[in-house]
This record gives sequence, C-alpha cells and structure tokens, in this order.
Amino acid sequence: MRSSLLLTLPLLVVAFSACQYDDSDDPYYGDDYGTGYGSCSDTPLRGTIDTDAAFEVDAATGVGLFVEYQQGGRWLLYTTCDTDVSDFACSFDIIVKPVGSSPILALYPDDLELADDSVTLFGEDTVEFLATTDIDTDGVFIDTDPGVAISVDVLLDGDCANDFVYWVGDGATHAGAPTNPFEFEPNAP
Repeated sequence: MRSSLLLTLPLLVVAFSACQYDDSDDPYYGDDYGTGYGSCSDTPLRGTIDTDAAFEVDAATGVGLFVEYQQGGRWLLYTTCDTDVSDFACSFDIIVKPVGSSPILALYPDDLELADDSVTLFGEDTVEFLATTDIDTDGVFIDTDPGVAISVDVLLDGDCANDFVYWVGDGATHAGAPTNPFEFEPNAP
C-alpha cells in the first residue's frame, strides 16, 4: 500500500511575507504580475530536462527552485533563498505530480528542518513540498518510473513563482519556466 510512503514533517507557519526586495529595481513592480514572481496558468507547457545534469548553488544568495533528474526515475527538487541579501526567509509551496497515470514510488527528504519543512504524499500521485528556506537548501528526492514527465507548480510567499524555476534542458540552463505549473520531460529514462 502506498500509504507507507507518506512522509510528513511538522510545518512552521510563517505569518509574514518573506523575500522582500527594493521594488525600485524590480522589473515587474507595478505590472500585472504584482510581486514579479511569475504568473499562474491553466495550461502547462512542457520542456526537456537533461538526465544527470546537476547544479552547484550557493545557498542564501539567490531565490530558486532547482529541478534535476537522475537516470532511472529519481527527481531532486530543492530551494534556495536570498537571505544573505534580504534578511528574510522564503516560503515555498510546491506541488509535484507525474504526468499521466504513473504513481510516485518513493520520497526522501533532503536537508529539511523538522520545525520548518514538510513533504507529504497525497494518494499515489501528488507530492506537496513545503519549505521555509533561509541560509541553506531544502529539498526532496522523488522516485517515479524511469522517463516519466512531472508537473511542478511552485508558489513563493503565496504567489506563482515560475520565474524562479531552474533546470538544465537541451544542454542549456533555463532560468524561469514559461508557465506555472510547468512539465519536465527527461531526455533519457
């Protein structure tokens, strides 16, 4: 039974908005996006993610959700924040689902703090990853059948945050997904 895969860590509810910026330099300030984090859409687009491509990131210097795929069906999603610059933490709410009828096979937390972060499996095919990220990274490994595409819906401080999604696809680093949610399809199983 898949209920044994349910992994829940306590969540600390953050009552204030995080990741604040000086809006004078924000290219999205005052436009239809509001915060500048991105925009939600009803129809996700799909992009290729390169198998076994990985990032090297410096925690606490920039905001991001990094998506990686490892051969055999293992996904790694992890978050960073610009806490060294902003003095705030970032509150992420991320929903991950395999595209089609494939189930989630397993979940493994990566550097989660017991009081601030959680990973929960709903049914067999929906993962909610909540992370309050500051000077470190917070992540989750998600196992699917090899080659299965996933849909990722990311909120940052309650707003769509597709502008902060990073992955390597077709040999290039992509900064910002065109839709939220966005679908990632591995180039090799």
